[in-house]
Amino acid sequence: MSPGKTPLSSTPYYDELREAMALAGCPVCRLLDQTANVQIDSVLWEMVNVPAFQEEFQRSRGYCRHHSWMMVRGGAALGISILMQSVFDVLLETLDQYDNDTSGHSFQQLRHALGFSPGGRVERLITHLSPQSECPICLILKPIESGYISTLLSHLVNDDALREIYQQSHGLCLAHLQQGIQSAGSGKSLDALLAAQRHIWQHLKGQLAEFIRKNDYRFSKEPVGIEGDAWQRALEALYGAPPQPPGLGRGLTSDVKC
Repeated sequence: MSPGKTPLSSTPYYDELREAMALAGCPVCRLLDQTANVQIDSVLWEMVNVPAFQEEFQRSRGYCRHHSWMMVRGGAALGISILMQSVFDVLLETLDQYDNDTSGHSFQQLRHALGFSPGGRVERLITHLSPQSECPICLILKPIESGYISTLLSHLVNDDALREIYQQSHGLCLAHLQQGIQSAGSGKSLDALLAAQRHIWQHLKGQLAEFIRKNDYRFSKEPVGIEGDAWQRALEALYGAPPQPPGLGRGLTSDVKC
């Protein structure tokens, strides 16, 4: 290594990416979910009664769908209940404001009789029911997500070991591949990314074909090998894996206590 050159293992996100590539699914999705789980743990055990956080949670109408379901874990029932109650407070207040609109019901009936559309009032209701800010977890993850993708792109060209590990992995999901393409722009990084992803997809497509072939009655007695879960890996490759919060396999949260 030349003087002043940073060792690969000390590059931010490098070791985490290598480790994640040895596991199933999109490595970036996996790493982001790990970070999200840490953040959600902190919220559930420390933040649910903090007024400033509740206000932020209310503005965003909670988390996005993906991160909302990640809250389901052992012992979280009370924390989730407190946070959900705070969101419903805002939603019910929004409905009350709609019912008590200063324009008045009689005036709305007159406008309707005269042929005026009531759409403006309805559109305001829809707008106020919608999130007023982005999912707090998504906001935290954005720079981390960019860091993982930038690290991958910067090493695919000159790091033969990482490139080989990536080609043997499940690769990026479609959404993160698109983000990688946008980040790479053009040049060697993009070429290396697309070549590696093509190799991964071709291998997966071949396993799908083999699984389909073995479901033909003429070959149904042949044992199913690693292609047996190719259909599931194909779903994950296109749409990402479903969230797997810690504790989900050990039972859902209590209905009464946390």
